[in-house]
Amino acid sequence: MPVVLQPNIKASQIDKNAVADIAAQLNIVRPLAEVLYTRGYDTPDKAALYLTDDGACFNDPFLLSGMHGAVETIKQAAANQKHITVYGDYDVDGICAVSVIMLALKHMGADADYYIPDRHSEGYGLNEDAIRQIVPKGGLLLTVDCGISSCAEVKLARELGLEVIVTDHHTPPEVLPDCIVINPKLPGDYPFAELCGAGVAFKLAQALTGDEAFCDDLLDLACLATVADVVPLVGENRLIVKKGLQKINTNPRSGLLELIRQSGREAGKLTSGDIAFALAPRLNAAGRMKSAVLGVELLLGIGNAEDIAMQLNMLNSLRQEEEQRIIDEASDIAVKSGQVRSRRIILAASDGWDRGVIGIAASKLTEKYHRPCILFAVQDGVAVGSGRSVEGINIYQMLLSIEDLLIKFGGHAMAAGVSMYADRLDDAAVRLDQYVRENSDEKLLFPVAKYDARVCLAELNARLVAQTELLAPFGMGNPAPRFRVDNVKASVCRVIGKNRNHMKIGFSDKATSVEAMLFFYRDSGIHIDSDFYYTLVGRPEISTWNDIERVSFIIDNARRDKDYQLIKDTIFHNDEKLFRAFFEQIMYNTEKDEAEHEILESRDELFAVIDDALSQDICGTLILSNHPATALAVSEFVFNNHPRCDIEFFSSVSDKNGYNTLVLGGNPDKIMLENYRCIILCDCCNDYFARYVSQRAPEAEVYAMHGSNAEYIASCPEKYRDFSRENMGKAYMSVRNTASQSGMFESVDTFLRMTAAERLLSEMLVSVSLQVFRELGFLNISEMPDGRFGISVNRDAPQNPLTNSKIYNNIVAWLSGKQ
Repeated sequence: MPVVLQPNIKASQIDKNAVADIAAQLNIVRPLAEVLYTRGYDTPDKAALYLTDDGACFNDPFLLSGMHGAVETIKQAAANQKHITVYGDYDVDGICAVSVIMLALKHMGADADYYIPDRHSEGYGLNEDAIRQIVPKGGLLLTVDCGISSCAEVKLARELGLEVIVTDHHTPPEVLPDCIVINPKLPGDYPFAELCGAGVAFKLAQALTGDEAFCDDLLDLACLATVADVVPLVGENRLIVKKGLQKINTNPRSGLLELIRQSGREAGKLTSGDIAFALAPRLNAAGRMKSAVLGVELLLGIGNAEDIAMQLNMLNSLRQEEEQRIIDEASDIAVKSGQVRSRRIILAASDGWDRGVIGIAASKLTEKYHRPCILFAVQDGVAVGSGRSVEGINIYQMLLSIEDLLIKFGGHAMAAGVSMYADRLDDAAVRLDQYVRENSDEKLLFPVAKYDARVCLAELNARLVAQTELLAPFGMGNPAPRFRVDNVKASVCRVIGKNRNHMKIGFSDKATSVEAMLFFYRDSGIHIDSDFYYTLVGRPEISTWNDIERVSFIIDNARRDKDYQLIKDTIFHNDEKLFRAFFEQIMYNTEKDEAEHEILESRDELFAVIDDALSQDICGTLILSNHPATALAVSEFVFNNHPRCDIEFFSSVSDKNGYNTLVLGGNPDKIMLENYRCIILCDCCNDYFARYVSQRAPEAEVYAMHGSNAEYIASCPEKYRDFSRENMGKAYMSVRNTASQSGMFESVDTFLRMTAAERLLSEMLVSVSLQVFRELGFLNISEMPDGRFGISVNRDAPQNPLTNSKIYNNIVAWLSGKQ
């Protein structure tokens, strides 16, 4: 996968003496000192202040514009027993903001209740129907986490007799509602603009009560919202989260304690990550799948905490199932419609998708495809969508470019909501794709691996892990440090885990070695093969097994080192494996009508086609080369002329995005050919193989360079092409013996290696024999999704001569020059 490595600061701009000074004066390891330096804490004094939070305190809430008027109005309403309605949002931020204000108003003895709109029937923010329901109660309408853009609704509320105060944190429009407004992003004296909605509510509670001990008890709620709403964890937000986590871990309110238990986390040891990935999704599930009121009741201690927490856990499970269904269906649409191979934005719609879940699904698809994604839930001819983008491509500006097609839209650079008539979706998709092509650098569509500092393997130690925690809590604006490790060689790769979906890998450099983990490797798009060199980006952590602690490096991203000498060496040392892939082409023997493909007559013509295809776009072209001699020539051409084209060996290529890729020794059956619009076969043995590929990818242009069979045969060492009846017999006996040891092997390569070693046979011979004897009915073979290889011998199979095998006949004919 083509990964863009992105440092906080380029290595040439880092003052190594300053880093050394920070490390020495603060007694911290060099990598952590470099992290602090690259994040702007570039002197010992700045770094020390950040790490210790010496002197950190909350800002004066009365510095917020509108605070004096709001406090006076609320206190007057409370004193006169006027009813106060707190109007919030249905996400975690809104739920927590409502809870904070309700607790503060109760503390004051005010008459108050709350209203949270239904996500599906009412949507976000103030709405006319809700206001008309609130009016009979009279008194004061106080918004939290919404209202900054609700000029018409505020006007209506006031006309109907309500006083209105708006508290919000979203970007203010040019025209504000005609009422008291509190928003840290408004011009004024408040020194921190990045509070979330519940953070603003917390400041209002501070101003209303003046009770420091009481407000400290609200910090757990402000902390939850600050992490969940992904606002920057710097300044006052960092203080809110640090103190809020202390409250949660030492004296959690009953509702949170039950939620922690239901999420499977350990009370007393929660981190910001636990909030983001365990607690927040469960609270969010209330508003997405049922009613956000459940979340407020849990936090306010209304009802049975255990029952509510169980409901939230169940709703979250339902949300996860619905989310995965939408992701699967949207991915299917993206692939089958050709968007993956030819578009720079993913757009999909269905009348069976939940509006409350499409935003999360769009976010996951943006991560998967590394391009903007908008998903629409369609009902009664109207498509309501939620979109996410990649850094550097402004989705709000994208939507602005097709404003004439939309009913309404809103959002910011990375996320947006939109509605339009469903019959305009196709036009929107075409125009948005064109907009991205014309206004964005194509490298923005490559996955980015951000890192703070470079390290060598020896620096990945327990001291670094422990000291890294000094930077916590982590989140947006203050992510957990990521480290880059260069030029390390992979050794043993083992698939582990209950579902065999993680990979444990050994990496080494000239001085030391370290164990690394790649979680969910099959979905990561990252392929690690032993004996290759990589640049890694990730983080060290302490892992414990049988009470033994060791440092493990958690891989976020990996890029195979692109050194042409390494590529040449790999081709030279793996000639048999390449020839195996080359000979497998001969085994394809489709009897269907000839599929369309274009034959290339010379290597010059081959290079011209490759050059043209790779010059058109960053995606959509797949190049397959299996013969060692051709692989050398093609890899050299691609390496020198198209550095953004991936060069992969053997593995099932990371093709979910259809990135331009040259695969050496690849298996087309393990590649999503439908994600490519151009497929180039550089050393095709015969028309059968080209036809097979054309049939698998009917929308693609397929080019096949046949070359000279005589030259192909002559260049193949004799030991790799001796398929005499005697050798096939030896291979069969070895296969039977190895298969009897175990029905399942770690991989097909493991089985071939064990079988070939038994009688000193070539792995090529064993590989061919497997296919021949399976065709003749002697073997049952299966390959698992996790790479394991299953084989059993059919001992009851009737006799069947080799000459009845089409695969065997094809190979013999080809080697004799008759095919």
